[in-house]
Amino acid sequence: MQNSQSSEIINAPIEPDKSARRSLSTLHLPANLTLTAIPPERIGVDGQYDHNGLAKRVVLQLQELFGIDLVKNLRISQRGRVVILMGNLPDGMLAKSLMEAILSVEGALYVEAQNLSITEKLPRSL
Repeated sequence: MQNSQSSEIINAPIEPDKSARRSLSTLHLPANLTLTAIPPERIGVDGQYDHNGLAKRVVLQLQELFGIDLVKNLRISQRGRVVILMGNLPDGMLAKSLMEAILSVEGALYVEAQNLSITEKLPRSL
């Protein structure tokens, strides 16, 4: 007899608590809700939304500060607010200056160096 009562309890339908239900109409959100602020890492060179905006602004900043010849040997991309720096640098001291310049661009939070080669020529001593 106890088994039949136990099976009735297990098989009993579960009634949801209707007081816990919420609909979108009770949240009182405006119907014309839009996001107007562009995240800083997505602001393009022209100020409009650009998925790779941070990387493009970093390239422009580096060209202005270090020249086009240096930047053409680099590949700059982004992952969110992280700027990824790849390529060849002629000088090891230049890497620190580049990273400081990258971090000065609005939206850059961190610099990640991947496959960055330093082709510094050391003086020959005899």
